[in-house]
Amino acid sequence: DSVLIELTATLRAVKSTENVTQIRLDAMRNRVLRLEVYLNIATVSIASGGMIAAVFGMNLLSGLEEHPQAFWIVSGSAFLSAALVYRIILAFLGLKRIFR
Repeated sequence: DSVLIELTATLRAVKSTENVTQIRLDAMRNRVLRLEVYLNIATVSIASGGMIAAVFGMNLLSGLEEHPQAFWIVSGSAFLSAALVYRIILAFLGLKRIFR
């Protein structure tokens, strides 16, 4: 009879430990998924900035080739557009309560 009580207590302890471990794994998985979302948003943002560079990289004559500050203007606008796209996507997801 005491063996049965001890086995039952041990079984409860094992199930409790299993539940705690499962909760910890779920929390870690959620952190990894959150990081993945941030990285995917950053990838889209960088691609939008790269699109600006691609447009100016096509051998088209626009008159900006001779401008002394054209490189810095295009680089700055690409960086700012990438940052803006990142913030807009995060704000949209926060507004829809999809991602905070």
